[in-house]
Amino acid sequence: MRVLLLIIVMGVIPLFGQGDGFGIGLALKDGVGLAAKYWLNQKAALAGVINQNGVQADYQLHNYDKIRPEEGRNPVYYGLGINLGTQKADDDTEVSIGVRVPLGILSYYQKDNYDLDFYLDLVPTLDVTPNTHFWVDGSIGFRYYF
Repeated sequence: MRVLLLIIVMGVIPLFGQGDGFGIGLALKDGVGLAAKYWLNQKAALAGVINQNGVQADYQLHNYDKIRPEEGRNPVYYGLGINLGTQKADDDTEVSIGVRVPLGILSYYQKDNYDLDFYLDLVPTLDVTPNTHFWVDGSIGFRYYF
């Protein structure tokens, strides 16, 4: 199921833009996961993580005015997303669905032969099924852009 979802996501994301600005890397979040991001324009992006506990997908807006480094870009970002996960309940596995609000900071470096970003976020999440449950998620990771 997760492999099929990864194939669908990887096939659909490039349809939203001009064919550049797609990054893929690793996220530390309940273990190691696959992180991806696609820039729709200078301030908006689609981002997601797939790991052993589920799939998270976000629409993110970036603000470049808060932090202004001498080299690179360090926008703060916020957005809205969805959390699809699995939970063990007795001898059964249940699917959980929730709403996420990612809040983070990104450090983006663009050199002659590579584009790379590092990020850190905290994500208040409200699962609505199978039970209502509020929790704060978070991750740290990097992505290499093609």
